[in-house]
This record gives sequence, structure tokens and C-alpha cells, in this order.
Amino acid sequence: MASAEAERFNALLRQWALDAGADPSPEGFRACSQVMFDALGKPFPVVLTPVADAAVRAFWADEPGVTTGPNVILFLHGGGFQAGSAQTHARFAIELGRRIGARALMAEYRRMPDHIYPTQVNDCADVYQWLLASGQDPGRVIFAGESAGGNLCFTVQLEVLRRGLPAPAATYAMSPWLDFEALGQSYVYNKTADLVSGAETTCFLGGIYAGEGVDIRAPSPLYADLSGMPPTLVQVGGDEVMVSDAEQIVALLQAAGVVAEVDIVPEMQHMFQFDAGVMPEATASYDMAGQFIRRFLPN
Repeated sequence: MASAEAERFNALLRQWALDAGADPSPEGFRACSQVMFDALGKPFPVVLTPVADAAVRAFWADEPGVTTGPNVILFLHGGGFQAGSAQTHARFAIELGRRIGARALMAEYRRMPDHIYPTQVNDCADVYQWLLASGQDPGRVIFAGESAGGNLCFTVQLEVLRRGLPAPAATYAMSPWLDFEALGQSYVYNKTADLVSGAETTCFLGGIYAGEGVDIRAPSPLYADLSGMPPTLVQVGGDEVMVSDAEQIVALLQAAGVVAEVDIVPEMQHMFQFDAGVMPEATASYDMAGQFIRRFLPN
């Protein structure tokens, strides 16, 4: 049975869905998403500092007075490629950083509808390339992201490998949005259970992201060669329409010889991991992610 904190989280999602439906414009979507993000999780102070290179779209996110270890989380925020920011998601990257001794680096990619695929991919790949050029050991870098950011975890790494850069140490993809055609079975069996998304929304936004006249599968890692990817944990709520997305990408990674695991958390909704520190199911999921990632980091 889901916790009381999970029920509170679900109530926020229901209100967000109502607000988003009332004003589906990009501005309306961003505004109501900001309200939800502000209400989530256990608040604590976060200091955002732009990286030294003005050409790179990223911010360091730190807790005041807290010294982290040698690892870096490159966090790719969600929001349907049109909402979310370093500010809205920083505290959740820090929650993961607490578990693995890592500083959080938030990629601030350009968003829809003004910018479509592959702008977001290139923006985030530029951040990783800058990070390595600054002297960071790739063996101590972790890619993490949720929803649209979960998609970017894979597509950015494909671009990174295309550029000839080394892969990071590991990936933690939360509720990744990968199937822009909504072909997976969970888009049917979780149609009424999912409070956030569905087949129609997925296909509509996926089409915008891919761009007019472009194959909607182009931005999906489900149709890519995943060889060379690092160890990957994919986590998803059991009530999401994106369960199939998670299952499919892990099966493909495993077939490509990559260490990959899927964790389907019963009764949880899209983005549930955001409530770490408040919702016990979210806290446990971050704890599991930390344990997984530590297996692939130097001592």
C-alpha cells in the first residue's frame, strides 16, 4: 500500500494535470509545472553557480557549507522538453549526490517550442565535453535525469560516443520518456492509472520535439545502437504508462552487452523520485540508486 506521503504527491500531480489542461500553452505548462516543483520534496537551500565558460549552458548546484566528494552528477532535468530548469530540479540532484559523494552539475538546455531536437542533445553533450576538458575524470561522472531528462541520458551519451569522448561511469534514468509513438503495452494497461501522461500526450509532444517532416523515432534511443553505454539503472513507477519504455531500454542495453537493471516500484507515479526525503518510496529508490552507482565508482 502506498504511503500517506505518496498520496499527497499524487494529489499534487492531479492538480498539475488540471492546471496543465486548462492552459496547454508552453507558458502555461511551465507556470503550473513551476508550482508543482516548488511544492515537492524537502526544501533546503541551494546555491546555483554558472560554470566558468559562458558558452556552456550549465550550473553547479551546491548546499551551502557542504563539501562533496570527487564525483560529479551531470543532471538532465525533465519537463517534456519545454519546462523544468536547473533551479526546479537542483535539490533532487543533490539528494542523489549525498548518497555517492558527488557534486551536482545541472545542464540548462534550450527548450521547446523555440528549440527542438537535436538542440537539447547537443547542449547537454557540450556540457559533458566541457566537464572533461576541465579535467574531470569520466570514471567519476554519473549521468542522471528524469522523464525527458531520462531520454537525454541516453541520446546525449550516444552523441558523446559519436564525438569520440569516453562514456561516464554510470547512468541513473528515472521514468525515462523514450517511446514517442506510445507502442508499449503499458500505454494500454496503465491508461487509467497514470495521473500525468498518456498515449495522446506522448505522441503529440514527441512529434513537436522531433520536428516537422522528421521521423518521430529519431530522438528515441529505442532505435539506436547502444553498444558502449555505461552501467545503467532505470527506475519507473508501476502505475506509469512509461513502464514499457523502461523495460524496453533495459532489454536493449542488456542485448548490447551493457550492465543494466530495471526497478519498477509498485503503485508509484511519474516523477515520484522527486519527493526523496519526504516520501519513503522515493527515499528508498534514491538509496537503491546510490548503491547501484557505487558499484561502478573508484574506491
